[in-house]
Amino acid sequence: MYLLLALSQLPIVLLFSYVYARDNDGREPLRILFYSFLCGMLVLPIAAAVEFVLEVFVLPHEIYAPLYHGLQMFFGVALVEESCKLAALLLIAYRKPDFNEPFDGIIYAVAVSLGFAALENALYCLQFGIGAAWLRMFSAVPMHAMSAVLLGFYVGRAKFEHDPKQAKLLILAGLLASSVAHGSYNYFVAVEEGVYFPAAILILLVQIFLARRAMRIYNSQRGITVGSACMYLPEQDRSLLGTPLGWAVFALLVVGALGMAWSLAASAGWVDGDILQLNHEEMIHAGWLGVALSTVLLAGVRGLKRHRSWAWRFALFVFVTIVPSPLFILSIAGLFGLLHPQSRSQFAVKPQAIVSGKAV
Repeated sequence: MYLLLALSQLPIVLLFSYVYARDNDGREPLRILFYSFLCGMLVLPIAAAVEFVLEVFVLPHEIYAPLYHGLQMFFGVALVEESCKLAALLLIAYRKPDFNEPFDGIIYAVAVSLGFAALENALYCLQFGIGAAWLRMFSAVPMHAMSAVLLGFYVGRAKFEHDPKQAKLLILAGLLASSVAHGSYNYFVAVEEGVYFPAAILILLVQIFLARRAMRIYNSQRGITVGSACMYLPEQDRSLLGTPLGWAVFALLVVGALGMAWSLAASAGWVDGDILQLNHEEMIHAGWLGVALSTVLLAGVRGLKRHRSWAWRFALFVFVTIVPSPLFILSIAGLFGLLHPQSRSQFAVKPQAIVSGKAV
């Protein structure tokens, strides 16, 4: 038992050591890091209780199964757990004087998240054995850490934002980013009993890329209190950051990426044939269809950036279409971005034109 518990905690130590070593300017007090880690463990029972209430009394069970899994994984699990982690981060570390640079948001968020993951991983390993320990070492535990980096990235910015309203929006953006990352991974692990697990690994790899980029951004901005969320973007794209149109562009990009991931899974034979009834030829067609759809979506993204009215109508159609699907969170974000008065003015879309489907 002791060996199993030790094995369950090995990825926690390795991941925190990796993130902690990325902080090139000073080290955080071990006392606050320990309290953050401990608080992360303590919020696990709270999250589990809320998840139980939502699953039993709130979430509708008599609906299309993939849609139910989407509701459960995004709202009933990811949003609950990330909200608990955020509450712990704000309670323990956010107001401390030692939280004196944006990168500290990442350090403390990872400490909280890995405390959460440490207790969760120990419970899973005691219940399911050494196989679960090995599997979660390379999947669920890194997912918790990388999602925490995204959360801490925005919380670190919010700490040094002079406008209180903007600081709250940054914290909300961090919660949304970590919840989408967490929920996307959970969804593909849970739906159809793990048939789409390769897609979950792909999402984890994207999270690792974004987390490394976030840490690199802050390490390149030592001495700057507030960094750009996407300073590595081309100059013409930076004007989208923090705008409603930026939400729509981001949502359309993610829809395209998920479509591409599905097409690659289908073309490689990773999709359960008993569910989709795909033979080899149909898998090839599915792959080409996914590539074509992703290309069209990327063209729509390019059109949105250039304020083309056809791109606004196209994106509106896409987001309305995916409302009754597991991607409904992206559809809500996209519709919010498109229908916001600021976006409508950029595309010269009048309110009455939305009803008729015309952009004038």
